[in-house]
Amino acid sequence: MSAARLIFSTGSLYTHDIAYCYEIAAEAGCDGMEVMCDERWCSRDPAYLKKLSQTYNLPTLVLHTPFSTHLMGWQNRGDHLGRIHQTLKLAQEVEAEAIVVHNPPRVYRTALETPNRRYWLPWRTPFKSVKHWIETELPAFQKTTPIKIAVENVPIIKYMGLKADPSYWKGIDQWVNLNEYLTLDTTHWATHDVKPLVAYEAAKGRVCHIHLSNYKNGREHRLPHQGDLDLAGFLQRLAQDSFAGTVSLELYPDSMGFQDDATIRHNLKDSVAFCRQHLN
Repeated sequence: MSAARLIFSTGSLYTHDIAYCYEIAAEAGCDGMEVMCDERWCSRDPAYLKKLSQTYNLPTLVLHTPFSTHLMGWQNRGDHLGRIHQTLKLAQEVEAEAIVVHNPPRVYRTALETPNRRYWLPWRTPFKSVKHWIETELPAFQKTTPIKIAVENVPIIKYMGLKADPSYWKGIDQWVNLNEYLTLDTTHWATHDVKPLVAYEAAKGRVCHIHLSNYKNGREHRLPHQGDLDLAGFLQRLAQDSFAGTVSLELYPDSMGFQDDATIRHNLKDSVAFCRQHLN
């Protein structure tokens, strides 16, 4: 039997209140929460997160560093490394055991909206401070904190019909050496045509956190039991290995049916049941 804790990421429903995410996760039988820190202060307010944990009896086990470049009450615009340290401070306050840090991108992308189409435009961003920190300071820094800094693999992007890997460190061989602790995202590896078990076996012993979701017809973060990835076999391998980390359901709002409360609750319960079936 796996010792993994099955948790729910608030990023799955960024369309909804943080409190709602805790409520439905408790109802579905999750073991804890992953909080996506975002522009809303409630996602970064330690007192509020502690209150939610107590109310719903769900520990906040993992925090995800923010995507936004400007967060009221935190670091100045463009301070990507500062946001990591702010997330670490918050993790200490809420007694989380890990934070998720993305493998930093060499280029980033934004959307140019027209009445009939969305165009993705890449441009260079100042992630060099994060790159330098991971390369030169993270190994020693990790030894100073019990909080696991779990570096996550990122998906490829499509630009003008072509696939491109935006990250500084590309492929499994480079990802596995980024830190003592890693986050494995199943659907992100799927964009690279890499199966979850292949990535897991390559990084075994370093993976402490998993973002679990399926992949279908080029669409990421599908429900775990609906897609092309063999997540049943993947979870069974975790159970065989007595994986003791956290497995976080990180989905997209549309895959959860975000416009209807009953559909959301049904899909989350089905997802939790699927994971429990194959983890036990």
